[in-house]
Amino acid sequence: MTDDSRHEALSAELYTEADIAVPKKEIHTLTPRELSEIILQIVNIEGPIHEDEIVVRVRKLWGLGRAGSRIQDAVGNATQALLSQKRCVRADGFISISGVAARPRNREGVSSSSLRKPEFLPPTEVSAAILILVEAGHGARPNELLNAVARFLGFSTTGATLRIVIEDQVDRLLA
Repeated sequence: MTDDSRHEALSAELYTEADIAVPKKEIHTLTPRELSEIILQIVNIEGPIHEDEIVVRVRKLWGLGRAGSRIQDAVGNATQALLSQKRCVRADGFISISGVAARPRNREGVSSSSLRKPEFLPPTEVSAAILILVEAGHGARPNELLNAVARFLGFSTTGATLRIVIEDQVDRLLA
């Protein structure tokens, strides 16, 4: 098997955005427990997910154009409850299910533009992608590895911010 065919056979799963049924009442009228259960479902599907993206997802599930302070506070409180109950964990601003390892996901087809921002890439997911690619024998040289990780995660270009995000995780893994 050539390097090119190995690379083509190696791909990350597609990122799935949570699209779940929600109650037909306003977000801020939900009990903290009700909202926590919805957020837990979102994190279970999309975790690790940035805290800000949880607000975006909740807003979209209710078909809202924006999330005001009441919604942001309600989501923040419900997320904090999940963290306090140790049902979720927070690392670097990303929320995930306790004990579940990050898996790299390809973001090519996501509808949420923030998911395509390098700063919304969970460090644990970037590290997992690096390890998968290194173990598969791709991108032994730093520049090759940066490009391979970017493509693996669904980015067609490797801009400055994305390079920094990936390089930070390469450095962390090397340390």
